[in-house]
Amino acid sequence: MSTTTENGRGSKRPRRQSSGNTDMTTLRDVVRLAMSTAAQLRLVKAATLQTLLFPSDSSFVKAGHEAGARYSADVKLRNGGQTLPPPHTLIFAALLQATVLDPSLPTAVSAAVSQLIPGLQRPETFTSVVTVCKLSKCFDRQKTRLEIAVTPQHFAVLQQLTEYWVSKGAVQKFGLAPRGPIERSLAQETNGDD
Repeated sequence: MSTTTENGRGSKRPRRQSSGNTDMTTLRDVVRLAMSTAAQLRLVKAATLQTLLFPSDSSFVKAGHEAGARYSADVKLRNGGQTLPPPHTLIFAALLQATVLDPSLPTAVSAAVSQLIPGLQRPETFTSVVTVCKLSKCFDRQKTRLEIAVTPQHFAVLQQLTEYWVSKGAVQKFGLAPRGPIERSLAQETNGDD
């Protein structure tokens, strides 16, 4: 039952009948929105993060993975009883430690990194230096991806570290990352539409 208002229209709108076709159209639109959002996120990541591919057997990768494993063990030990520094700071400290311990480290890089060395004893101080530091597996098991971003005042140090890591076998990647497996499967389900 519909009531009328001053302008003579009813206050209740008639309910639309839902059909399978409308549901499929809505689902397709949601998939397209997800694909568009994923593409935009890849663009933002490309603009903000430095990405390097290391050989998986690199001493830097091993140091980062060991720091991550220690963090996981500490989380289990403390069982929420004590706050730990963010894991990205521990991984960054491990990468710095592995860099500083390398006997072939050029003096220019050593001088740039020296301002960060006091933080190696207390990695939680790196929260004001590094905002992202993540190691992840690649499709090629021989490679490991490092995504890293620092605050603007430490960008020059990161550039010198990056140049040094590249001289030690890392490859710096530029531009958009390729689609991930979920994006590819969604694109395939929607017949390749973006």
